[in-house]
Amino acid sequence: MIDLQPWAVQMMALKRGDTKRVNHDGCGAGQDTRKRLYLTRSHGTPNLVMGYCHNCQDKGFHSLHGLAAHKDFDPLTSTMPIPACDGPLVPPKNMDYQCAEWPTMAQQWRISMKLDVWDCEAIGIAYDPATNRIYMPQWTDVHNGGPQATATLQGYQLRNLTNYGPKYLTAHADKERVVSTSITNSPPHTIKHVVGVLVEDLCSGIRVAKALRNCDLAVEAVVNYGTKVSPEVLHRARHIDRAIVWLDNDAEHVIDQATKIRNVWAMLSGVNVKIELRHKDPKHVTLPDILNAIRRHIG
Repeated sequence: MIDLQPWAVQMMALKRGDTKRVNHDGCGAGQDTRKRLYLTRSHGTPNLVMGYCHNCQDKGFHSLHGLAAHKDFDPLTSTMPIPACDGPLVPPKNMDYQCAEWPTMAQQWRISMKLDVWDCEAIGIAYDPATNRIYMPQWTDVHNGGPQATATLQGYQLRNLTNYGPKYLTAHADKERVVSTSITNSPPHTIKHVVGVLVEDLCSGIRVAKALRNCDLAVEAVVNYGTKVSPEVLHRARHIDRAIVWLDNDAEHVIDQATKIRNVWAMLSGVNVKIELRHKDPKHVTLPDILNAIRRHIG
């Protein structure tokens, strides 16, 4: 645990939600001359400052009124308040979009999701040093790996890298709007049909689109953000010619949800909708297996 008291002056100068980089004197991984220690004043608990060193991966917590417990830092709710603003929703400040600079725990998460550096940087996935979480944007449309010029940031998720607190913190610009993301690639000119593949998370959507990037199929990955049956999401994707529901089918209740989604999607689109049951969700499947699974369903 890092004692942050030596940086008391820098901590007092931080505004709510701000981050400052300083050299970590006494760093356990060797002399730090690149300001690898991040000092962040929490937005949700403004009296608390978190320190995280990207050199030794150690951390510390300091209250402006004394030492703070770790539980005071992480919100106990999965819904994040968004500061009022007149313009469109913007990402939180001080995100680290340079994957090569992420701490080891964040790099391990990226690798476990089978995402390369280009995948993350193109769509805007980042590391949030303020919460030690992964920032994942919820765009309306993603094309050829990145958000389209007309894409809107509907919200974002902060994915937990530890076992403490909720797995996801979610913020939405409009709490009444059902959020989904359409991920597509530029299809060959000979394409006659569009295959829709509904998945439950952004990483799976990225993997589906990547697996079909250079093949003879036009595929739209529909990110549903969960397993809830959302007629609004399915109505937006009703233009497809063939459809597959591909959730993480490791539990009976998830398979039940996949069946319900299939039935509603078939009613709205008028096409035959299949369910992928052989594999886990696409973020845990190789690209060739993703492609083969889709080809198997569409004949």
